[in-house]
Amino acid sequence: MAKHKKKIIIHKHLSIIYFIIGIFFISNLVSIHLTTINNQKEYEKLNKTYQKVQVENEKTIEEYNNLKNEDYLVRYARENYIFMKDGETVKKIYDYSEE
Repeated sequence: MAKHKKKIIIHKHLSIIYFIIGIFFISNLVSIHLTTINNQKEYEKLNKTYQKVQVENEKTIEEYNNLKNEDYLVRYARENYIFMKDGETVKKIYDYSEE
């Protein structure tokens, strides 16, 4: 009878130990899963930002290459900085309906 009680006590202790180990592993799995989800969301956000920066970079490179072209540069200066040719008069008309 004493051996039987010892076996029951040992089984109870082992059951408690296995239960604690199981909870530990499950909590670790949940933690890892939540971290993975957060990392995926951050990756998607950073990827969208990267795509926007890539498009902006392409536009900047295109503008840089256009500014090497003298005709474009003169047209840009005339449109944005009222750059005039010799003997030319520039009159700027404002469209107040766009404001």
